[in-house]
Amino acid sequence: MNNLKKYFDVFVKCVTTIGALFAIWNVMQNNNQIKKVNYENEQNIKLEQSKNISVWNNEQSNKNSPISLEKIPNVIANNSNQAPVYKVFVITIPNKIDNDSLSKKESFASEFNSYKYLETLPPGKVELSLPVLPNAMGGIHGVPIIFFTDFRNVEWYRDQQGRLMEYPKYETFLNKNGINPPYR
Repeated sequence: MNNLKKYFDVFVKCVTTIGALFAIWNVMQNNNQIKKVNYENEQNIKLEQSKNISVWNNEQSNKNSPISLEKIPNVIANNSNQAPVYKVFVITIPNKIDNDSLSKKESFASEFNSYKYLETLPPGKVELSLPVLPNAMGGIHGVPIIFFTDFRNVEWYRDQQGRLMEYPKYETFLNKNGINPPYR
């Protein structure tokens, strides 16, 4: 009987230990899930405004008229938010230099002066006239990209394929590559 009580005590201690370990594991799992959900929420909040900013070529200007396309709005910048974005650079780069560095693309745009700076991009569509990059064989033509700062002061870059990336200190990068806003 004494042995039975001893085994019972050991059994109770093992079950209690296993229960405590399970409870600790469960708390850790819940904590990790909460962290993951919080991170996803932070990312969604961060992207809230920036995901609604885009640029594209204005197809109406591609009619190859004898008029200089520099005077026809050839790029549309769109802000689908209710608030503006700031320090906006819309830049036209060649569509088929994907393997080249962004720095090389920006230097090319600087050489042709194919960029526009806007202090703010208000809600809605804005038509812009940028110098047109010369067309080349193989279907090479200019496509727009955009750099901007949202109302949370997060700096962004949307590339020619529409991919959105956070791009801290883009003004410094652009300035080093010859793209300078009027305030410089």
